[in-house]
Amino acid sequence: MEEKGKVEVVEIDVPTVDADGSPVTLKGVQAMRERSTGRIVIDPSLVARAEAEAIARKFGVEGREVPIILTLYAEAGYFRQGIVLGLSKFHKLLFYQWKRLETIGLGPAFLHDQFTPARGGPVSLHLKSDLEHLKKKGLVEVEWSESVTSPTVVRLTDEGMKLAERLWEASPEPIKDVTVEVKEDLYPMTGAGVREKVHFEYPDERRVYPGRARKRR
Repeated sequence: MEEKGKVEVVEIDVPTVDADGSPVTLKGVQAMRERSTGRIVIDPSLVARAEAEAIARKFGVEGREVPIILTLYAEAGYFRQGIVLGLSKFHKLLFYQWKRLETIGLGPAFLHDQFTPARGGPVSLHLKSDLEHLKKKGLVEVEWSESVTSPTVVRLTDEGMKLAERLWEASPEPIKDVTVEVKEDLYPMTGAGVREKVHFEYPDERRVYPGRARKRR
């Protein structure tokens, strides 16, 4: 290991290829350089993250909007492609997409929103605002729920489907595989079933409201 002060953080350009095999150059990838030898040490996860950022820029969307679009586009059994029913379920789909990618070492490289504990399990901090942004760009339609009996409906527009198809083709296979796997696992479940699952598997992501709990007694 290099002694303190013997290495420095630098930004380099990394030549690679995209999903079609065409050459691309990732600019400004963070790396470490040994002062004495000039040897460059690159973290593969940072290269993968730079690739994800390049893909998002190519399609004109924000990095954390990519998981939203991929989740909508993923085919899950006999369920209709391009639509997600229920905002709470959407939060959990995005959370599990990230956590399962994390288990195969792609968590740091995957562009995603921050998640925060809530009573129903983890929620994506900016999902609502990101959906509104995608709606203004004409990529999604959102029917916000006004009651507990009618879930929020999010669907890709025709333009959104076209972009999602291209984005899907450009995304790495492990990300696509996990996105489909998560949607196939969670989408058929009831809202209560998803909550029980996430509470059991990720108890730290559940926020408890003591005051409300006492009122229900």
